Amino acid sequence: MLSPRRWPITKLFSRNPVVRRSDRVEALAFCLAALLAVLAIPLAVSVEGGVHKARSAAIAEQARTIHAVEATAVDDASVIFSEGQNGALVTARWSYNAVPHRGTVNVDDTALNAGDQFTMWVDEQGQTTRKPLTPADAASGAIMTAAAFYLAVLAVSAVAVMGVRGLLDRHRRRGWDSALAELTGSDDGHSHRHW
Repeated sequence: MLSPRRWPITKLFSRNPVVRRSDRVEALAFCLAALLAVLAIPLAVSVEGGVHKARSAAIAEQARTIHAVEATAVDDASVIFSEGQNGALVTARWSYNAVPHRGTVNVDDTALNAGDQFTMWVDEQGQTTRKPLTPADAASGAIMTAAAFYLAVLAVSAVAVMGVRGLLDRHRRRGWDSALAELTGSDDGHSHRHW
């Protein structure tokens, strides 16, 4: 761990003549990145709250418009082998608001056989739909969004600091080259100010 004398912020206010202007600029970039990382914490908490509120509203809407019904498999389930999907397809019949329905349904249980009953989700018209979100889904989604936001801020800050350091390192190398050329007399009489 760095001792307080070696913290980047001390270079900003140091009167040491060995500390170059480029060292101060680099220290300033690091301090600004650290400040941004600290300021991003309440922003990430705010993002989490906003996402959780939006998802909670979606849950309330889904509770009003999505309903569980008991369905009966008409045939055996067929396992899905396509990329990005899992489970099985089964032809089923169900009733919603006393209206009979029949269709192909995506189910998790690959062992369903003709005549088996299972729970499925339908919309206001009785058509199949996805299972509604749960409060746990809302909480985990909000936390993941906030974490992704915070990590993005950290990544942008780190890239910015590395970019500043790279530019300053180039200036420092040029300064060393100029100083060495001046020292050895190979600068053709042109001295360059270095950082």
